[in-house]
Amino acid sequence: MKLGVCIGPEHLTQAKQGGCDYAELSFSAVTQMREEDFSSLCRQVQQTGLAIEVMNLFLPGGMRLTGPDARPGEALDFARRGFARAQRLGVQVVVFGSGAARQVPDGFAQEAALDQLADFARQAAGLAARHGIVLAVEPLSHSECNVIHTVSQALSLCRRAGDPQGLAVLADLYHVHNNAEPLSGILEAGDRLVHCHIAEPVSRAYCRPGEAQQEYRAFFAALKAAGYAGRVSIEGATQDFARDIARATAHLRVLAAQEGL
Repeated sequence: MKLGVCIGPEHLTQAKQGGCDYAELSFSAVTQMREEDFSSLCRQVQQTGLAIEVMNLFLPGGMRLTGPDARPGEALDFARRGFARAQRLGVQVVVFGSGAARQVPDGFAQEAALDQLADFARQAAGLAARHGIVLAVEPLSHSECNVIHTVSQALSLCRRAGDPQGLAVLADLYHVHNNAEPLSGILEAGDRLVHCHIAEPVSRAYCRPGEAQQEYRAFFAALKAAGYAGRVSIEGATQDFARDIARATAHLRVLAAQEGL
């Protein structure tokens, strides 16, 4: 199992020093960079030596994927530009959370919204696949978005989209806990699970000894049972990045090893 962290470029060096195998940067932020700033980022990544294997924060919140005002073409154009840059960075997975963009407007039918999301996901996954990237649908907490809350629902969206190459799912312990989701969804996902996020399940802080040990162990046990041996990114709040990332990676490696990951 690889451990990474969701960060901005300013923390790349500390993330490497703190024991991370890779970093997860913002797709939206990188896509919106000026070319000279993106070139500078590429040089920084090369100098740091920490791989950028994953990106999250897929679409800006102002983009609309559902409802009568949906503009999927705008989102696809944005994704097309971003995937080209992501490939240059060596990215293998892009996380499709984007709760604000996929939020279903009041009074709009959920089934119609799911059809819209499936159509977008199918086309976006096709674009991603051309760049050697997999798009991972992220279930979100009810408090963050009103559609696709569980790993099983993310799988259903993939099926609704026709199970295209380049479309898979993500499991996030924080969202699993907040939605009271059974871990059986991870087992159901099997090899469609391509990425994971982890944080302290109540406060969403960086993982540390003495808190939520049962939840971490159960999550890792479910990943093991599902045959998952991929990446897990720490995604949460920190008051002292250098201290907290070193503590989190060390602790999670011990727990993961105990579960056979």
